[in-house]
Amino acid sequence: MDAKTYRRCVVAIGGICGGAMGIFLALGNLHYALAAFATALFAEMLCRKKLEEAVEDERIWRIRERAAWRTLQAFLVAGALAAVASVAGLLAEPWRSLGVALGFIVCALLAAYTLLYAYYSRVM
Repeated sequence: MDAKTYRRCVVAIGGICGGAMGIFLALGNLHYALAAFATALFAEMLCRKKLEEAVEDERIWRIRERAAWRTLQAFLVAGALAAVASVAGLLAEPWRSLGVALGFIVCALLAAYTLLYAYYSRVM
């Protein structure tokens, strides 16, 4: 399979999966929606295995790394500011608990980043 056919295959799988998930979620069947998602992932994996040429190169991986890192930085800064504002009492009561929860999520993300950084610095 060439890259053009692979892209068409992924678009078709995404469209079918999105439609099926929309219908199942509208009907209230979460289990069927999850099954449709899992089936789409499996079908995409099969298409990727039949792919004969390289679709991604090192440049694409670097771009993804930078985009993911900048997204993580922006979320961590915004989450930390919201957590500080909620703990300081600058937010109203319904939003205060959300700010505290966001603070815990920021701490968990920082812990996961630190652990993964330590792991990959030893492996690579």
